[in-house]
Amino acid sequence: TGTVTVGGNLVATTDANNGVINLGTTTVTGTVALTTNGSGNATVDNGTTALKIAASSIGGNLTVTSGDSITDSGVITVAGTASFTTDISDKPITLNNQNAITGQVTFDTTGTGGDVTFDNGTTAINLGVVSGGDIGGDLTLLTDADQTISNAITLNGSGADLSITVDNANSLTIQAALTTNAGDITLSADDDVIFTAAGDLTSGNGNITVKADDDSTSDASSGGALTMVDGTILNAGSGTITGTSDEDLTLGQMTTTNSTTAAITLESKSGNVLDGGDTNEDITAASGTVVVTTGGSFGTTANEIEITSADFNDTGVSDPVVALTTAEETLEGSNETVGEASVDQTINIVENLIGTVEQGNQIVAGNSGSTVSAGVNTDLPGTDPFIVDVYSESYELVKTEAGDTQIAPAIKQLNDIWLDEEDN
Repeated sequence: TGTVTVGGNLVATTDANNGVINLGTTTVTGTVALTTNGSGNATVDNGTTALKIAASSIGGNLTVTSGDSITDSGVITVAGTASFTTDISDKPITLNNQNAITGQVTFDTTGTGGDVTFDNGTTAINLGVVSGGDIGGDLTLLTDADQTISNAITLNGSGADLSITVDNANSLTIQAALTTNAGDITLSADDDVIFTAAGDLTSGNGNITVKADDDSTSDASSGGALTMVDGTILNAGSGTITGTSDEDLTLGQMTTTNSTTAAITLESKSGNVLDGGDTNEDITAASGTVVVTTGGSFGTTANEIEITSADFNDTGVSDPVVALTTAEETLEGSNETVGEASVDQTINIVENLIGTVEQGNQIVAGNSGSTVSAGVNTDLPGTDPFIVDVYSESYELVKTEAGDTQIAPAIKQLNDIWLDEEDN
């Protein structure tokens, strides 16, 4: 009923009848060890003194509060729920002794220095909703169990980072939105990393890194896949996005305004990079470079990967890239970008015939706003071959249309095969 002041360590134990521990306000300089009988709960508030929790075992729920930092010096075992609160700004919560909290765990810190680090050992973390303002600083979660994040996490401290690590050959599943305010988001698992449609990542200009098969020793033979379903969105703002796996890397949607040479980096060491669906564009980095390395293919003929990027680097891709790459580069001789021409319009050849090809002379003409046109006068075709170079872009971006019946057979062949200058 009063303040309990201890200059050394405090040990509190109930040994019968589901007894509870409720110490009210304490000022314990040393460590605090709590043990309850049966389903007994435990509550401790160490006032403005830093709280150091020694090895403790709680059969019910645990409630911990301090006006300074909260740390552990032994394993904290809780059968019920657990809450940890620092009620003065910039005080961290650091619980890194491979604890074992079975029920839902919540954290509350204030200020930019109110970081939270929590290691739950071989027990999966049952994390409650983290709303904006709940945690002022970084949030770092570690576990050696299969882990599912089913509640939203929002860190609105400027630059506050979110990190989730799953070890011991286990997987990580994201079923809710994870959001930071200019802070990095880093997810890694020894085995698979799996996103449902609601498992969006939004970093607000921080870098996003997702790594499957993060352990090269204990589960090297089983590998790990990175799987996003159609509808999953990774939005890094102006930050970079990196996705790596050993097995297949399946895309939902990745987007960034980053303008570097590694705006989006994808690597599948032993598998393929695949499209998880066609509802949205898969990769958007209009101002930056997309870098892909894979031991297999990039997309499939049945399900292409749609990209908007300033540049695309597929060094190391063993199979041909099967994708529609739309860049923001302007087509030479036009006012259109490759993206506009390939997605929104068709480049027409031999339409609005306004040019003339004479013997030994080729004339390229045309630019009617929404259509890039190049043609010949069918009445004066000349005697030399008809040569059209549509700005050396990929044939898949071009559709040719016949005009005069005398030219139609040649146009049909042009539709069947596209030859560049070196091959003609």
